[in-house]
Parts: sequence; structure tokens; C-alpha cells
Amino acid sequence: MNGDLEQAIGYFEASIVQKFDIDLLNKRIFINIVINDNGKFENHEIMFHGISAFYFSNGPDNARFNTRPWNYIELSDIGFHRDPKDHITCIHDNPKSLQYNSDPNFNLDIWGKLFLIEAQEVTIDGVIYQAR
Repeated sequence: MNGDLEQAIGYFEASIVQKFDIDLLNKRIFINIVINDNGKFENHEIMFHGISAFYFSNGPDNARFNTRPWNYIELSDIGFHRDPKDHITCIHDNPKSLQYNSDPNFNLDIWGKLFLIEAQEVTIDGVIYQAR
């Protein structure tokens, strides 16, 4: 639980995503990434724990409907906000339906695609960081 989470998570900008798994049963998201550091490849693991919400958009406006599979994914940007900057509210047409909301504290930009995560903690290469 030592170290600066903002600095640790920022290290992974412009990295290659090898694996991206969502485990709903255990409320975890796992990302395996590779960083190319001047021809030296480094493998890293990021595990988000205590997931209370996540949101994915495949792009802005109608671009989100382009759902062809990817054969390569690059994490363009990743950020952590102790005081979340985004707030998501799902509003239903039926007033009797439950209302859902979240305050994601992690934002991932995957080539212009948006993935937001609300998590209690994150483990980076075995080091645990409290996020809430």
C-alpha cells in the first residue's frame, strides 16, 4: 500500500494490451500489458478489485457502432482520480425503474474508446494501492 498511485498508473500510458478480462463474479478487472522501452519489452499486470461499476463506449457518437474485433489494442492513456471527475447516471423512461449511478475513479483511453472503472483498490505488479 505504499507509493503514489497516480504516478504508478500513469507509467502505463502508450502500452500494448495483451489481455483484458472482466470477472463479474469476483468484481475484478484484469489487464496484462506490455511496454516497449527502447526495444526492451516489459510485462505488467494491473488488477482492479472491488469493482462497483464500469462503463465502456466504443467511440463517440455513431462511431461506437463499429464493433469489428480488434487484433491489437493500445492503452493510449490511463488515469486515476482520487476525487472522481466523471459521474455517470443511467436514466430510464419508466419512473418506477431503479436509477443507477457511479463515480469512476479510473479512466482508460483505448485508441479513442472510453473505459471507466469505479474500484476500491488496484494491484499493480503485486503492489496494492487503495483507491477509495
